[in-house]
Amino acid sequence: MLKKEKRYDRARHCLMVMAVFSAVNVVLTLIGSEKYFLFSGFAVYIQAVFCRTAYEATGNVGHLAIGAVSAALVIALYVLCWIMSRGKRGWLLAGLTLVVLDAVALLYCCMAFAAWNDFLLDLVFHALILLEMVVGAASVSEEPLFEKKREPIDTWNRRRKF
Repeated sequence: MLKKEKRYDRARHCLMVMAVFSAVNVVLTLIGSEKYFLFSGFAVYIQAVFCRTAYEATGNVGHLAIGAVSAALVIALYVLCWIMSRGKRGWLLAGLTLVVLDAVALLYCCMAFAAWNDFLLDLVFHALILLEMVVGAASVSEEPLFEKKREPIDTWNRRRKF
């Protein structure tokens, strides 16, 4: 593989790992576990936390269902961007946009609640995700994503008649 293709694939894998860990975090949150994976989406996790808190306050299972469905929609967007970015670089840019929006939500939460120490590792991992995705998206910005291999013309078999 070429260097650009490797960077692009790393960015795609980064997006998929983020989607998987986000899904795991949502499931763990909705069942009431205290565990949390860092390499995941922040907005989806906070949304699940709010729905779990509303469920604990009211006892209405509908809050858990709303949290699961809304989180599944956002995670489905990540997965869709991962699937469609296999041959079309615009989808990786869409995934990068989702990650940037998620990082903005994290920064807003840190500023609004003055919780920089609580989310320090989240900030570091979001910076790593953004770095990988920006490098991957920028690596294919000028040229076609995957170059087609040209096979040499076999002139010998053309000349011979069987």
